[in-house]
Amino acid sequence: MNKVTNRQPRWTEEADPFAALERDYLRQMRWPRGWGQRSQRNEWTPVVDMFDKGDHLVVRAELPGVPEEDIDLTLEKGILTIKGERKPDPDINGDEWLCCERASGVFYRAIQMPAEIDSERVTADYKYGVLTINLPKLPKEQPKKVSIAVA
Repeated sequence: MNKVTNRQPRWTEEADPFAALERDYLRQMRWPRGWGQRSQRNEWTPVVDMFDKGDHLVVRAELPGVPEEDIDLTLEKGILTIKGERKPDPDINGDEWLCCERASGVFYRAIQMPAEIDSERVTADYKYGVLTINLPKLPKEQPKKVSIAVA
């Protein structure tokens, strides 16, 4: 019988340029697309859609089963943070589970905004387990024309 040997380089994680890429790839492959993912801090990450409507951005996050009062939104230094908690179903004990795919517990998602946002006009709506956040963009500064007086 042939012995299988590992011929990969023996790098430490700090020296391995591909370690972080591989770790992120493996983390994403554990969960099918659309499922919340658990981070290293035992948080789950809600899935989001973000799109540009010209004068504003829209972010939609799936948070079924999360009461509105348990959702915390902040916009600071161009980063939108969505966090809160989905409590486990109190009617089901651990011994009764046959399948458990919906994450419960603390969730956290931070999204870098691709444009400057007018934080005074941000609005949010929560219907049917979907959080919709409207983020109006600040108008871009137009170049200023300076007249030169010729003496």
